[in-house]
Amino acid sequence: MDLQRRQQPAVVPVRRGITRAFGVAVGLVLGLAVPPVTTAAAGVTTWWWVDCASAGNGNGTAQSSPWNTLSSVNAHTFKAGDGLVFATGTSCRGQLALRGSGASGNPIVIGQWRSGHGSGKPILAGGGVTPATVYLHDNEYVTVEDLEVTNSGASAGDRAGILAYNDTGSTLHGITITANTVDNVNGYRWGYYGVNAGIAVDIDGGLANPGVYSGVTISDNAVWNVNRAGVWVGSLAENGAISARSTGVTISGNQMTDLGADGIVTRYTSGAQILNNVVYDAGSWSGGANSGSPSYYNPYPDGIWPVNSDNPVVQGNEVFGFVSQGAGDGDALDCDLHTTNCLMQDNYSHDNVDGLWMDCSGAGGRGEVFRYNISQNDATARNGIFNNGCGGSPTPAVYNNTVYIGSGSPKIDSANRANWGSGTAFTDNIIDNQGNGGFGTSARWDHTLFHGSGNRPADNTNAVVGDPRFAHPNGAGNGRGTAAAAYALSSGSAAIGTAVAIAGAPGRDFSGNSVCASPDIGAMQNLCGPAGQVNNPGFETGSLSPWTNLAGAGVVGDNAHTGSYAVRTGNVNSGVSQTVYGLASNRTYTLTGWVKSSNGSDAVYVGVKNYGGTETSIPATSSTYTRISVTFTTGSGSTSATIYCWKNGGSAASYCDDFSVS
Repeated sequence: MDLQRRQQPAVVPVRRGITRAFGVAVGLVLGLAVPPVTTAAAGVTTWWWVDCASAGNGNGTAQSSPWNTLSSVNAHTFKAGDGLVFATGTSCRGQLALRGSGASGNPIVIGQWRSGHGSGKPILAGGGVTPATVYLHDNEYVTVEDLEVTNSGASAGDRAGILAYNDTGSTLHGITITANTVDNVNGYRWGYYGVNAGIAVDIDGGLANPGVYSGVTISDNAVWNVNRAGVWVGSLAENGAISARSTGVTISGNQMTDLGADGIVTRYTSGAQILNNVVYDAGSWSGGANSGSPSYYNPYPDGIWPVNSDNPVVQGNEVFGFVSQGAGDGDALDCDLHTTNCLMQDNYSHDNVDGLWMDCSGAGGRGEVFRYNISQNDATARNGIFNNGCGGSPTPAVYNNTVYIGSGSPKIDSANRANWGSGTAFTDNIIDNQGNGGFGTSARWDHTLFHGSGNRPADNTNAVVGDPRFAHPNGAGNGRGTAAAAYALSSGSAAIGTAVAIAGAPGRDFSGNSVCASPDIGAMQNLCGPAGQVNNPGFETGSLSPWTNLAGAGVVGDNAHTGSYAVRTGNVNSGVSQTVYGLASNRTYTLTGWVKSSNGSDAVYVGVKNYGGTETSIPATSSTYTRISVTFTTGSGSTSATIYCWKNGGSAASYCDDFSVS
């Protein structure tokens, strides 16, 4: 097979290092020694230098006498406060098997130094070594950063890029793996995760009393062309067999693509935080054998999934383009077997072959919460959007999610093995189904907005049937920000104010907007905020959302009253509006806005309506910004008002900016 290193994909984490590069440049200009440029340099007391392009093998104590082989590095025992740095623009072949450990607050730091060979990350090329190119066997308090790590053998094998492994039977601490690129690791697609992954933190699952890790951070790495998984933290111990849990686990800001199977898997952890990662085109890479290793075979991948874990938080992630080639599962997100209190929120899933979410916690799981997530065009080939794939009659809380299906016939609620548990309710969700898929019969849908297809679940208590009036339905692309913009609710949405309050709800939506006393259905609450709050009052987001374009208006980057942006109306019958919420009935408020006319004669209005009283507006014609204040008193039972800027007629555009209600 062709195992040549492929080009790095376009979507990778933003590299830290502007200040480091600047510091190096200054040092060169002043004729100073080039300093190490690894991020954690501040705590290092002793530096050890590696330059695998150096003609001679030194003693590693100076830039002028670097080691030039990994075998020289492996022969040395490092201690707390040591920094091991590899020359940029060079490549070292073989395995880095670290000896020694750091201490709390004083880790061993493995990173890079800016050499004369170029600015590219130093490459550690395993060449097919086992179990990993960078191998931290029973080490603790170690930071690995700013490296490129590969491990491509002549054929597939049980191998990882970076692996921390604990077989001590005790607790190891302080593993940090950050800002690395890990690529071209040709493990087994269905092999054991701990030795078939880009980055793995693994525990010997064969011990009667296995050890654990305390304090694991895996952040801001780029992982691509890897079999099987992008990131793994866990143990192979049998499901539910042990009580030990790794703690203090954070997996954040990583981007991974072209994986053979899974994105991120945590097993036997407690309180793991899986935050703001991007997993895309998982299941698409065939650089390793399409099989399991001789000792392990599991063709059931998912995008991000905790298993045998307690209290995991999966938040702010994006999973797309997942092409599962396994025998089952394949969902973007999964609360898997024996996982308790699994919280998945604010995630964005789109264009995946399989579904949005699987509750596979089974009989050993409980307390699953799935809320404020957005799905666009998932389950394009199999499974349903929401899946119960492992039986056990789970009773999850599934609320305030937004699902858009552009075409096809994916099932919305799919119970593959058994029904959802008695009393399971899917509440305050939006199902905009432009295809023809149907529903299972095992869940109760409460206060759900249905739009598009006429298909409805059998139990649809308090259903809302109407148009959610998304800002750009089916218009989200890559990035959570595009989902927030596309699925914001426009004025007149049937979702506004029609939700039922959920006990324990977080009080903010998918993008962090506040949820008020009369919440909206779905993941986005753009039009709902603190009393009288005008969202995007000065248009400084550079877009109209959540304002409604009444006709011919748009945000422009000039003629602002303050800041950089304003709204420009058309010449005739043009303007914008927004509904503000949380007002008290029978109370007087003042709407303020700034407007100006391009020609100094056409009238532009600031006004308010739909507040329980008579529509009121005041015009201005000046060619310079004029402050307009409109006073109104809400009617009995009225807790919202629609504010607007409007131009009836004339021959020139007008501008509106800086609105408030007080």
